[in-house]
Amino acid sequence: MSKPIVKLGSGYGVSFYPDGRFLVTTPSTSPAKVFETDRWLQSAELKSIKYPQFIWWDRNSATVLVASINKAVGVFDAESGRQLVKWKSPHQEFEPLTVTPDGEHLVVSNFLDSDAVLHCYSLKTGKCVDQIELDITYLPRQVAFTTSGKYLGVVWKEPIMPKLLPRLTVYRWPSMQHVGKWPLKHPLSYKNIMEGVPGVESFFLGCRDNGITEISVADAESKSRRLILADEPEDFGFKFSRCGTRLIYWYSGFVHLCDVSGKKEHARLTLPSKPQVFEADLSPCGNLLAVATGAVSVWNVNDLN
Repeated sequence: MSKPIVKLGSGYGVSFYPDGRFLVTTPSTSPAKVFETDRWLQSAELKSIKYPQFIWWDRNSATVLVASINKAVGVFDAESGRQLVKWKSPHQEFEPLTVTPDGEHLVVSNFLDSDAVLHCYSLKTGKCVDQIELDITYLPRQVAFTTSGKYLGVVWKEPIMPKLLPRLTVYRWPSMQHVGKWPLKHPLSYKNIMEGVPGVESFFLGCRDNGITEISVADAESKSRRLILADEPEDFGFKFSRCGTRLIYWYSGFVHLCDVSGKKEHARLTLPSKPQVFEADLSPCGNLLAVATGAVSVWNVNDLN
């Protein structure tokens, strides 16, 4: 059985910087930490944001955004940990959802809203600069952009009608022109149940129904859906690698690396004692796999079976 090349302490989330120079880890109650990937030395601790739950890297600069469950948002220099911006949302129920394609605004929902509204906050000032009213009947639960930024997808469900299946509604961005909607099976409760598919105008979706987890692709332009994977584990999560050529999916004790079609498996990590996997990420060059199970370990992909 292969062994990790390094262990980085506690953590429930992991994310590589877009060029692979840094890895950020997010413990549940202590600040996020940034490690240099060439020597695996801690370069920074993002001390002013406790209880981190949302991480976003700016692809154009070495900065990282961290949002917490106590509504604090900070932007930091990844190399030094120096805080560039910090602000706190006035909303009582603050849920970070995604960042706009231009990297300028954090999109959040407020679960106390009576209407389906997305709030756009300026990352620089912390001010709410736009409120986007959606033509859906209840609050959005998951939001993602296609990788081109051309389309916005929103997953929502009417809670007072439990038999009504959730919906994916797609809008053209930034005009918010309604494109179409699809009925879904019950979405997974993980933060990464939907994201844009690299290189195409599609969304990757994770849903669960009758004990079966399904991953499918919904195309925003052809309005079609196709099944990629079907599996059984409940604690199931997935994401695309930053290079856009690999699908990473995981469940208790296992992490799989596949091509974007989900049909060809390139590597599989089997973890001793089968712990719950909270998140995994692949470095942009595809040679390193970071896995968070409550503790963070990094593996050489070439050593995996």
